[in-house]
Amino acid sequence: MNTILILIPRFGIGGISKIGSFLANTLSSDYRTILVSLVSDNITSMLSNKVIKETLSYNFDDTSISKWVRGLQKVRTVIRLRYLIKKYDVDVICTFGLDLGKIANVAGMGLQCKYLTSERGNPYRYSSKQKQKYDQVVRNADAVVFQTKMAQKAFANCGMESKFYIIQNPAIGRNSDDYKKSSHNILTREKRIVYCGRLSREKNIDMLINAYYKLKNHEYELIIYGDGPEYGHLLELIQMYDLSDYVSIATGCNDVFSIEYNSEIFVLTSNEEGMPNALIEAMMCGMTCIVTDCPPGGCRELLEDGERGILVPVNDVNKLRDSLQLVISNRKLSEQLGNKAKDISITNSIDVIQEKWNSIIRSLV
Repeated sequence: MNTILILIPRFGIGGISKIGSFLANTLSSDYRTILVSLVSDNITSMLSNKVIKETLSYNFDDTSISKWVRGLQKVRTVIRLRYLIKKYDVDVICTFGLDLGKIANVAGMGLQCKYLTSERGNPYRYSSKQKQKYDQVVRNADAVVFQTKMAQKAFANCGMESKFYIIQNPAIGRNSDDYKKSSHNILTREKRIVYCGRLSREKNIDMLINAYYKLKNHEYELIIYGDGPEYGHLLELIQMYDLSDYVSIATGCNDVFSIEYNSEIFVLTSNEEGMPNALIEAMMCGMTCIVTDCPPGGCRELLEDGERGILVPVNDVNKLRDSLQLVISNRKLSEQLGNKAKDISITNSIDVIQEKWNSIIRSLV
């Protein structure tokens, strides 16, 4: 039996954790599959008992250590990964993130294994030095998976087009729950606006709070789900606008849409997004989605250029306010968008996305 090693940053909450677990489950039926995390944390996605779990004990979140200690940790991480590659006689290494692709290249040097790497972020924000490094990772790979056409285009200079693939994320819940499959009936929807994601600056949640304040319509409550460094700042902003009775921040929730599946509106205001799982899950629930048209194009592709939801320019508070007002006042439009959004469960079904990944793996083993 061939062996596939999948390397991810962490087991816990996050889009890469979810897609890494999905791929491990997918491959475990036909291959010996090892899911490896850089750090040792709790697994939040449903994982098959066929999947072997390993960790490399590299704490990349600790910014307090010196660059020399960090360098030593990286060396130990490479050595540990090389040990695992040999221990399990790995045939294919699949990495989520080009940084991890670099680690895999070094760890597997001289060993007989293939490399599949995947770009999960926004390549257009890389410095020229970073881009050169990642170009080399792409050239060393036997296959490269992108989430969007825009992201793929950033690496056109590598001359690897024949080994490039685009695969969107699957339409599955955090715990493989398909949520509710009822139609988008406006009369039964809760009048709530929901955000779900990390509370960090690049998510630009200020834009959402500012737009909600300008909306001057508090018939709809706003619930912000997430954790992160912007928590305190966002609380201050809510208090400054005197919105505490209408806007709340909920932390520590691992499966938001098992709670909010019947809410009406989902908003994502990021400055950049790869292929946001939160948006996919909101679409599965039939929510009316309003998102920023941010690079590298994942939101636009998921919403099919605005057919399945509303796209607004990045950081355009007034346009977001107007879009919220539009779907609140136009009930027919909101219902139509919610019903179209649910098509994601067909186009991005587990079977469809599994076969795309399986096809690549079959070509490598």
